[in-house]
Amino acid sequence: MAKKKKKSVKKKQKQVKKQVTSEVSEQSTFWPLAAAIIMMVAALFLLLGGFGSGGPLPKNLFHGVYWGLGWAAWLAPVALVFFGILKFREEKKKVPLNRLVGMIAFLVLSSAWFFVTFATKDSVSGLYSGGHGGNIGKTIGGAVFNVLDKVPGSILLFVLAWLMFFFAFGISPKVILNISKLFKKQKSDDTDLAALKAKKNIDRKSTRLNSSH
Repeated sequence: MAKKKKKSVKKKQKQVKKQVTSEVSEQSTFWPLAAAIIMMVAALFLLLGGFGSGGPLPKNLFHGVYWGLGWAAWLAPVALVFFGILKFREEKKKVPLNRLVGMIAFLVLSSAWFFVTFATKDSVSGLYSGGHGGNIGKTIGGAVFNVLDKVPGSILLFVLAWLMFFFAFGISPKVILNISKLFKKQKSDDTDLAALKAKKNIDRKSTRLNSSH
């Protein structure tokens, strides 16, 4: 009887532990998933504010992001949705550090690219203004202008921004080489078709000559 009681007590203890661990796991995943949903809602608010609708909150939210990133603020909703999806997909319900850094770097470099590409230089002071890159883009773009001119600076920032985009999404830069291979294949296919047409024309001419003889 004593052994049976001990076994029943152990079973109850195991059941209680399982219930506690399941409750803890549910609580630990609740807040990260809630944060993911809030990120997606914030992305929707940013889009509404960008189009001048949705009320004061979306408008002020977009203006705040636009103050920092300029035209790159339109890419911020994409980043927020991306982070939200990662939180749902990852086992730990956290955004991986490499993807977080990659996407933030993509936004910052994009704002700097907008500033460097569209900024105008004052002939008197020699300073650049405008550019639609926000305050962050203006700061980084100004540092780029200290070492590079407009064209090489915009090319450098464009390449770096897309490399960070690939890094955030886990895409290998070899994809660019694969795209170039597709164009090469299309060219070779075109030459093959031209060669086949030429052969057909030669065969037709030879058959006509034979029939005339």
